[in-house]
Amino acid sequence: KTFDTNEPPQVIKEHFQNNQLTIQGWTFDLNPDNWRQGTGDTDTVLLFKFLDKPLIDILKDTALWEQPEVFVGTATDADERVKEIKAVRDRLVAFFENAIATANDPNAAEKDRDNAAPLARVGSSTFWSGMIALNVKLPVGTGMPPDLKALECGIQDRDNFYAQYVGSNGTPILPQNGQLVAEQSSLFGLLDYEDNSVPETGPLGYAFQVANLRVQFQNSQITAFSSEVNLTLDKLFDEATQLLNSRSGRNIVILQGFTEEHNGVITYGFSFSGENYFALPDSHILNNVDIVKATFSTDPPGNDTTLTIGRFTLWGRLNFRDLEAFDGLSFGSDTSLSDEVLTASNLVNRSARALEDDYQVGIDTLNQASAELQQKLDELANNEQFLQFSKLSIVMNCKHTNGTQDITFSVEPSQIAFDFARSKARPHSLYSKFPLKLTNFVYLDPAQPDNKPKGYLTVKTPLGSGSMPDSGFGFNFEFNLGSLGALSGSAQFVVNLLIIWEPNQDGSQEKATTFVGLRLPGIGGDVLGFPLQSVLKLSFKTVELLVDSTSASGTAYLLKIKKVALKFFVLSFPPNGQTEIVIFGNPDATDSNDAVGWYAAYAK
Repeated sequence: KTFDTNEPPQVIKEHFQNNQLTIQGWTFDLNPDNWRQGTGDTDTVLLFKFLDKPLIDILKDTALWEQPEVFVGTATDADERVKEIKAVRDRLVAFFENAIATANDPNAAEKDRDNAAPLARVGSSTFWSGMIALNVKLPVGTGMPPDLKALECGIQDRDNFYAQYVGSNGTPILPQNGQLVAEQSSLFGLLDYEDNSVPETGPLGYAFQVANLRVQFQNSQITAFSSEVNLTLDKLFDEATQLLNSRSGRNIVILQGFTEEHNGVITYGFSFSGENYFALPDSHILNNVDIVKATFSTDPPGNDTTLTIGRFTLWGRLNFRDLEAFDGLSFGSDTSLSDEVLTASNLVNRSARALEDDYQVGIDTLNQASAELQQKLDELANNEQFLQFSKLSIVMNCKHTNGTQDITFSVEPSQIAFDFARSKARPHSLYSKFPLKLTNFVYLDPAQPDNKPKGYLTVKTPLGSGSMPDSGFGFNFEFNLGSLGALSGSAQFVVNLLIIWEPNQDGSQEKATTFVGLRLPGIGGDVLGFPLQSVLKLSFKTVELLVDSTSASGTAYLLKIKKVALKFFVLSFPPNGQTEIVIFGNPDATDSNDAVGWYAAYAK
């Protein structure tokens, strides 16, 4: 029997309502109401064969078909029905003849031969019997295994997402205890999807796309699985990016899919490892971000059954610019190497476009520019001054409503970690001169103003003394200043130093915008005092970070605390005059420093 799809006749609908075929968690929809229609050669067709004759021969002779005027021809006019049947016959004969030829062609691509082999067997075997359906949809939301549910959010070309074929070999029926019992059917199929379009990114600069997905089934098992998904990163840390070693000209990280089997259970994963150098051309803070590893996974389902959450986790290296006036972010290359790589990358792009005007001149220029770019990339790869990070998450929320999906992205930095043992600061930087210990990464989300760090006094630096921004990223350090002695119970005097940068989101910033704050271990978040014993408090008015680059022994950083006084209730000591304290790091220190010096002065 051959069932066509111009308009599935009622007899088919009666027997296949809500009918689905599932192979290892992959579900294919055989309900005629959901068949592909009006697409021409990729309309759904359902065939049953139980005749000892090759299917290709049966297809050529419509006299061997079971009631084609009922199951294939749907027109009321007899002549039109004949035309419909002939069109389906010609289409199916050409389809199976092409599959047989491809499967037996030694010059055909291996993938094409593998795809065609089951069809060639079905089409040419005299004794094969069973069912095969061509061009079958997967039900939205339930077509993929739970591990891959978020993958469906990256299917941009939904109209072309379908299985090329699924089928079942004839089910064995054996006698058992005086009864005939149907054994398990042997299922086979192929889903081969490809999408070369360029997706649009949202306001955060992210997009997710399944570039290709191929799953082949034999004997009711997955025999081949491959997939490639693209994560578009047009922004990182809210600033525009340019992937320096991009082959496509797009800012994408490409992750490869794979399967693993544990105790008979198939699990899926997506990962990448390598080098992806993202320059941030508009940034006054970051030279580049190197993504060296990435994974993609689906979160376990929650209470909201319409919501699917996909999670991209990134590992890499941060290369901060050397802000000569105040190198507070400390980690990055000394030279303008990243700018040189960016210049070389732009030259490659211009040379590629020049091919259209003069191919020979263009190809020579392109080869030279590509060689220069590779040289600069090699130099960048050898740079040892960076901050290594792990587990930066980009979360994709995919909401399914009435057959449509709404996708939003967000950054989740709560799990980000930094490996200082594998990182290296610039020798003249703040981190190399002061005993700093990173406690946490800070993300200022303008949508959550209540989560901004509190209790910080603005520290004046050579970069300015602005207030804490509403949006930004940064680091919260513990700064060990030693002990205040017996008055403080010999406890360590540890303050928090907060360094925040505001991203240049629209490219309008003319210079780096930063905030540096200091928080003392006071009671109740008092930013202007430090409790000593009971009613005694050490208070001050302002704090300033100074940088001295004139010394031959190296750059020195000084933390200057002004108008210091010892307070007893409303009384201050000394009652008159002015006291200042200067805390300084060792200017001879390079990549490690665990001590500071104190200097105090009093003027009447």
